Amino acid sequence: MIEQILRVIVSAIAALSLIVLVPLAPLPPSLQLLSFKAVLVSLAFVHAHIAGKMAFPTVDWHEDFKPVHVMRISLYVVFVYCYSLGG
Repeated sequence: MIEQILRVIVSAIAALSLIVLVPLAPLPPSLQLLSFKAVLVSLAFVHAHIAGKMAFPTVDWHEDFKPVHVMRISLYVVFVYCYSLGG
């Protein structure tokens, strides 16, 4: 459990710090967009990780390549892509 929290803590801290710090400092529109997209991608990573743990079986990345590997990789790609389009 602690291992899973440590895996996503960096993305969660990055997302929360950007959510808190960006409104405090006026930024040019291009940096606002960049920071907004960074928040979305960080939250998408956390959401994909949680959804993958809840919905799919545990993946052993050291064994031969199987369809479950493709399923887990596509989950991360789709979540990040969909989140980054939002906004």
